[in-house]
Amino acid sequence: MTKQTRKALCTKCLNPRGTTGPQRPIAMASAVVIAGLSLAAGSVQAQQSGPRLEEVVVTAQKRGVVENAQDVPVAIYGFTGDMLDRALVTDLADLGQLVPAADLPPTSPIRGYANFNIRGMGTIGTVTTEDPTVSLVVDGMPLGIAAGGVLNVYDLESAEVLAGPQGTLFGRNTTGGAVVMRTRRASGETGGRLDAGIATYGHLELAGALETATDDGALAGRLAFQYKENDDIFDNVAGPDVGESEFYMVRPSVRWRPADSVTVDVVAEFGKDEGDGPAARNIFDERTTVSQSGFVPPEHKFDLALNNPNTNDLEWSHIIAEVNWEVAGGVFTSVTGTREMEQVNEVDSDGSALSIFNFNPFIDQEQFSQELRWSGPIGSSLNLTTGAYFFSQELDYKERRVIFDGAVTPALRSEQEHDQWALFAQGTLDLTDRLQLLAGLRYTEETKEIQVASFGNCDFEFTSCTFDQDLDETWDNVGAKLGLNFRLSDDWLTWVSWTRGFRSGGFNGRNPNPQTPAGPFDEETVDAFEVGSKLTFLDGAGRLNAAIYYNEFDDLQRTILNADNLQTVENAAAATISGAELDVAWSATEHLTFFGGFAYVDADYDEFNGLDVDFPADGIPDPERAKELDFFNVAKYSASGAVEYGGLDLGGAGMLDLRASFYWKDEFPSNIRNYIIYDEIFVAQASATLHLPGDRLQLTVYGENLTNEQYGQGAAATGLFFVDFIAPPRIYGARVTYRF
Repeated sequence: MTKQTRKALCTKCLNPRGTTGPQRPIAMASAVVIAGLSLAAGSVQAQQSGPRLEEVVVTAQKRGVVENAQDVPVAIYGFTGDMLDRALVTDLADLGQLVPAADLPPTSPIRGYANFNIRGMGTIGTVTTEDPTVSLVVDGMPLGIAAGGVLNVYDLESAEVLAGPQGTLFGRNTTGGAVVMRTRRASGETGGRLDAGIATYGHLELAGALETATDDGALAGRLAFQYKENDDIFDNVAGPDVGESEFYMVRPSVRWRPADSVTVDVVAEFGKDEGDGPAARNIFDERTTVSQSGFVPPEHKFDLALNNPNTNDLEWSHIIAEVNWEVAGGVFTSVTGTREMEQVNEVDSDGSALSIFNFNPFIDQEQFSQELRWSGPIGSSLNLTTGAYFFSQELDYKERRVIFDGAVTPALRSEQEHDQWALFAQGTLDLTDRLQLLAGLRYTEETKEIQVASFGNCDFEFTSCTFDQDLDETWDNVGAKLGLNFRLSDDWLTWVSWTRGFRSGGFNGRNPNPQTPAGPFDEETVDAFEVGSKLTFLDGAGRLNAAIYYNEFDDLQRTILNADNLQTVENAAAATISGAELDVAWSATEHLTFFGGFAYVDADYDEFNGLDVDFPADGIPDPERAKELDFFNVAKYSASGAVEYGGLDLGGAGMLDLRASFYWKDEFPSNIRNYIIYDEIFVAQASATLHLPGDRLQLTVYGENLTNEQYGQGAAATGLFFVDFIAPPRIYGARVTYRF
């Protein structure tokens, strides 16, 4: 294996199917990917008999190269930018509907808050000092907090969903998995694309990507941009209608090749998303204060009754520099990233026409990260990736509430500084020509310092805050991975692995009162066991991937709503999550392709301390009843599927592509105490794309949520109210794309 791997490090080599080494250095491969993986796959198909599936390349093993996803012994769901376009994916919430093992909607009263869930592990609530269970990585830079994490995906080179703990290479906060996004880089050519679209509810979109390069190709630049606006989507019987929004993003990037062995990429992004927040709809329950006050939700399933503003104002900017240098027989990579984001929201939390509970959070975050790593072969049988990582973050959180029409107006503030460093290594050792030993280790140390002004210690305008708690804590952690990879044939990869991962400890930045300590709570740890298989069959026309896993969690962090309706984060539980996943694709003919996915999750608490399961809460924990609860936002069964018919020849009118898809999710509770149970969800969409002669201009018409399903993207339940944040109704649209 390793002799083939060593050869594959040259910039002109492409690894043949059946080897597990690197395939192409990222520096050279990006240009190929940007030119269109579908075109590359098409040229391969011409050399083979019969249809072949489109190849997907990924960077999940951080080898400084891209690899065929079928050659990576990880449960990974990879998508090219073209695949995302065909599937009408516009943000990460849409991406989640392609992966049954993942749930990526904005399950929060704060718009764009990434309470992501993979394999049963997710977060709930809006405590910004609580770290996520799913790491979101953009161009090699992990995002520090969940706020602002439901990103748009325009002009991506690839997106990867990694299921299960990824602690050795990706570090902390991957007890559920990771979502890895890579934007398109300049290819060294001159050209681009322009997009324009309209849809129901006044949706308008203008976007594009332009690039150019010097004559020798040593310096190239790309500029991607996107503007979107929406009119109101939901009728509001108690005030202004809801759903209006305006979004823009600008992403300039530069690629510099000072030498054949060195590539420097610099990517910047600036964006703003403002307008209305999530569509909060009250759920009638006679036990809540809102329902006891006589409020009844509107009859129509998409009507709202909000008497207070639901608004969002989010701004962000980041700069990421990636250097790849082919040296010492491998690839040295440096990824430097800095990001700033600010978000202000007004939230009608009770979702009713009554002034029972409204809150107004202010989030201000700055982060810096640096990763240095080297990857390559050592000797004839070892392939190693090793490196160091540093992360620093400052987080300022302010919140005020208006309760019972202003009778109570508490405010709080917290300021946190967070530093972390890590050393890691992961390698594969060829035991035979088909059997590999995989081993990895990561040491992490982090420190958090926080000042907290609990509720009541800030005035309403935050002009004066008294910090009643000044806390700090340092944690260290050793993560590890051990596995065996075995090839039954050149087209069939199997593996078995054990991984130990962790989620950071921390503090309650939203602290209830000065008498309640703001923490710390400890790290959450997981031991994950997985058996997986990736099979390519029918000479590349079929794909069948499967995985079975068993995960044991200790010191499980849970956001608990106490008797005072205030959130705290505690190491409240131990749990076991097991499950199975299936991913299948079949290119039946040159034109017809089927896709399907299925996930089964069995999540059980082994113990759950500190939770009062009664409603209304009486403040008395009941561990025996608590451990019988189901996991929030986790369906036992979920599935997705799609069928594509591409290249239907219309003669002089061009070529037609057709696609239809669905996403199904079984019933599941949407809050920690299981007060709100969502019915099963079935969402369908379809599109038709006409490629006019010359293949420069294409016209697409589409429909989303074709069954007009009313389904929730998150919920909240307190003694005051039950509320659901609902997704948009059926949408029809059209889009035109011009490539040059």
